[in-house]
Amino acid sequence: MATAHLSVKIGKAGKATPHAEYISREGKYAQRLNQGEKLEATESGNMPAWARHDPLEFWKAADQHERKNGSVYREYEIALPRELTPAQRAELVREWVRQELGDRHAYTWAIHNKTALDGGEQPHVHLMYSERTNDGIERDPARYFRRYNAKYPERGGAKKANIQGTHSERAAALKAMRERWERLHNSHLARHGYRGGIDMRTLAEQGENRKPDRKMTPSESAAKQRRAAAGRVVAAALERLPSEELARRRAAAALPVAEAERRSYDLKKAEQAIRQAQDEMAERKERLQQYSRHTAKVQAEINGIQKGFKAAVKSLFDGGAGQRRVESLKRQHRPLKEAADRDYLELKRLEADTAEGGSLYRVRELAAARLAVTDPDELERHRENLRILDAAAQSRPLLAARAAYQAKAARLSPANQDLLAVYEKNFEQVAAHLPPEHQERARTRYYEGTAERMHGPHLDLPHPEQKARQAEPQRWQSRGQERGDDYDFDR
Repeated sequence: MATAHLSVKIGKAGKATPHAEYISREGKYAQRLNQGEKLEATESGNMPAWARHDPLEFWKAADQHERKNGSVYREYEIALPRELTPAQRAELVREWVRQELGDRHAYTWAIHNKTALDGGEQPHVHLMYSERTNDGIERDPARYFRRYNAKYPERGGAKKANIQGTHSERAAALKAMRERWERLHNSHLARHGYRGGIDMRTLAEQGENRKPDRKMTPSESAAKQRRAAAGRVVAAALERLPSEELARRRAAAALPVAEAERRSYDLKKAEQAIRQAQDEMAERKERLQQYSRHTAKVQAEINGIQKGFKAAVKSLFDGGAGQRRVESLKRQHRPLKEAADRDYLELKRLEADTAEGGSLYRVRELAAARLAVTDPDELERHRENLRILDAAAQSRPLLAARAAYQAKAARLSPANQDLLAVYEKNFEQVAAHLPPEHQERARTRYYEGTAERMHGPHLDLPHPEQKARQAEPQRWQSRGQERGDDYDFDR
């Protein structure tokens, strides 16, 4: 039975390339073809000359040059009739593209087909197209996506189709489009000998007083099928058990489900943190490589000036031009070197965090260990350690400041340790009244500032009784109190 479904989506900058790879099943999405999903057909058209050999280059240029806050592409997601053959479905899509887009917009479409919940086929098409209109003017990628110049079209970018309007106007346009799809869809069914068709009207317009069925994504559909199959197996096994044993097993099976899901979530969070750190490491490595290439280029130019012909070099440097050029290159190069040094230090820190023994690594390993824990008492013994490690992974500056503070505090004399305990108690009383979003930063500043006052067994802080005798005691002051985001504690 044919399904009535047509939706319109908008893609922002940075989404066009991965989405084109997704619908065409290219790159990292090619593995989906090995999971029982079919790619029946895919085509692209109306591409500019520089992208005809590879339509993916068009979507890469769109992501790079379109405005960051503008739409890069629009997409139609349409259900296709399972009654037709793959070739007949492809011809239906081509006629729809000719009718709706013509030769005005660059496009890419792909037909996917997978197994539906009822065991039959679930064919559908993803049609993504650019809102830029072809006007016959040849433009390079950067100029193609510039703002349109009405007075001198050849100087600006390709004009975008005017698809704006009020909410009611856009709703009316979408309703008209669905009516056109209904007529085209049903005409193709009739052409190939099938009766009936689809009705794109709402249930209320059709006179039916019921809620529409919720549309499920392909992943939701597959998950539901797996759960149904597993449920049938379990139900068959349980029917063979006595009633008392059945009740006992049902009660026992209800307990670990939520715990197992939570453990799996902890492991996924830890893995995600490590992946983010690895991505940042890769980005910084790339910047260091770019810096190395730039350094080599600058050094080559300096060497060319310094190793030229003797007479030319003498003439240049006697006049001062060569020396000034060398000094200018060094001045331009200095901020790049400083940025590279910072990237190098941060890269080493990230590598230490993600290496075996690092904080992120320990979070992941402990989360993985929790998945193997089946004893509730054993699980409870692991929870406190996990909370400590989670806090360390989320608040590394605070953890580092506290560790340095505690290390220096251990070397103080007994009297100074008692004095430090008084200051720490007073600080915690003040910090408890701060907004929660400022408490972590305040503790970091306290640990850092107090650690600077510790010198071996000595503590460079006045006794609380001396502070009480001062004329104008100051408990705490806010350096940025008018901003409300920066606290300075008088220790």
